[in-house]
Formats: sequence, structure tokens, C-alpha cells
Amino acid sequence: MRLKLYLSTLLLLFILSVSANAQDTFVYTDAVADQNLHDVGEVFMANDNMFPQSVAAIDAWRASKKPQSRISSVGGSYWLIVEIENQSDIEDLVLYPYNTLVSKIESRIYDISDPSAPIQHFVTGGVEPNQFAFHYGNRLSLEKGKHYTLITYFESDYFYTPAKLVLTPYQDYFQNITVENMIMMLCFGVRVRAYFVNKY
Repeated sequence: MRLKLYLSTLLLLFILSVSANAQDTFVYTDAVADQNLHDVGEVFMANDNMFPQSVAAIDAWRASKKPQSRISSVGGSYWLIVEIENQSDIEDLVLYPYNTLVSKIESRIYDISDPSAPIQHFVTGGVEPNQFAFHYGNRLSLEKGKHYTLITYFESDYFYTPAKLVLTPYQDYFQNITVENMIMMLCFGVRVRAYFVNKY
């Protein structure tokens, strides 16, 4: 009888542990492709911009950080940490920050399922060379069924509006920015033409 009670208690503790871990992990699917990662991750104060050197160093690194309840509009820096599991059929994605002007956004993605895998490293922002013309964002690959830790460092002289960060399918992102860039180039062209017509 005691053995049954003991085994039942162990089973209950295991289920609770798994449930707690599942709640901490953002499961990425097609239905939540527009989820702001700030709402599912943890925000920490940033006293430096040093990332963990490996998967094994993440827990100690995270334990050394203090939670940050709000992001100051007058600028500064902070960390965003998100546990992610890709359960969508799309692995070709873009890590897309938007809704604000930010000087530098640096991200690293650690493959928790394979600690020997190389750490993916990305940089974008207002004072950085960007992968996509006129837009923030970095193309990346997240394998289906794998667990990743995303750590992003935000730094800026101001945060006029709260930054948003999403994972979006590359094809959708590329189509959207292509249209936006065409509209911007047309507007620039009209403006330049009007300038020369008025001047001469």
C-alpha cells in the first residue's frame, strides 16, 4: 500500500513538473505566428551585453539576471528570453522586430535539443547593417519538434513605443516587405521628380 502511494506521489510530481515546463515553453504553430514574444517570454535588466557562451551556461546566466517590470520610454537596454518549440510545418522563418525604432537588436538562438549545435547569431536595428532593406529582421531556421532558447538584447536611446518581436514565415515576410519597398520607392521617385520640376 505504501509503495502504491509512493509511486502515485512520484507520478503526480512528474506530471506537475512536465506541465510547469510546458507552460514555460512557447509552442510555435501556424495559428500563433503573430504572437508578440514579449508576452510569452521573460524580460530582464541588462547591465551588460554578454550572452551565455553555451547551452550549459544558460541557467547560471539567467539566474544572475533581475526581472524588469517595465521598459523605460527614455531608452536603455534589456534582455528578452523565450523558450520556443517549433510545432509548425514551417522551418524557414524571420525573427521580426517592429512597432518601434531601436538602435540595436542582437539575438542568439540555442538548440536545447542538441547542445553541440552551433549557436545562431543575428543582429539588426537602426545603427546596424540590416539583412532586409528598410526593415528590421533576420532569416533563421527552427527545426520542427526541437526546443530552443531565444535570448535577445535590445538597446536604444529611446523606446517611444513598446517593441514587438514575432516569428513569421519567411515567404509571407518577403512578400510583404517587397510590396512595402515598392511603395516606398515610388513615393521617393515622385518626391524627387516633384523637386526637380519645381526647381527647373
